[in-house]
Amino acid sequence: MSQLYAETTFVCLSYWLAEAFSDKGRSSFRYQYSVPLAIHGADMPGYFGPAAVTQGPDFEYAFMKIWGNFTTQDNPSIIAAIANGASSNNCQQTNPASTWPPFNIYAPYQINLNETGGVPFSTPFGYENVTEYEGPGSRNDFTLVSAYTWEGGRGFRCDFWRSIAVTVPE
Repeated sequence: MSQLYAETTFVCLSYWLAEAFSDKGRSSFRYQYSVPLAIHGADMPGYFGPAAVTQGPDFEYAFMKIWGNFTTQDNPSIIAAIANGASSNNCQQTNPASTWPPFNIYAPYQINLNETGGVPFSTPFGYENVTEYEGPGSRNDFTLVSAYTWEGGRGFRCDFWRSIAVTVPE
């Protein structure tokens, strides 16, 4: 039930706005924040600071550069060394955040911003515990993914929600 509410209230609106701003010479860019526990608003410390314990210094620096570049250059792409992070074995390896593709309905790509590694710890969330990661060993893990097939076809579900919007009371 919470996923349905999230999609119809927040997530799908972000898809529709990205579509609306990706024509007539305009560009829009999408990202998915996936660092556990990736709940609404958990990404904000990553680009405003100070970073959450689950966001390593490389992640925070890259995320701040992404937002800064989008604000000042209209493009969130960052150099590979920053995207991969200083703790990466190969800072110069290509990274999808280095050539961030604009989002559009014909090429609905987004960058998934995540981390790997770190030290696991348990956090209570609702009626269960969730494993999160912190500290040494955290590495940036940025991947290019289809926004439409993401999380079991979320983009297609958003198309469905749009198609029945006039019949759904809000």
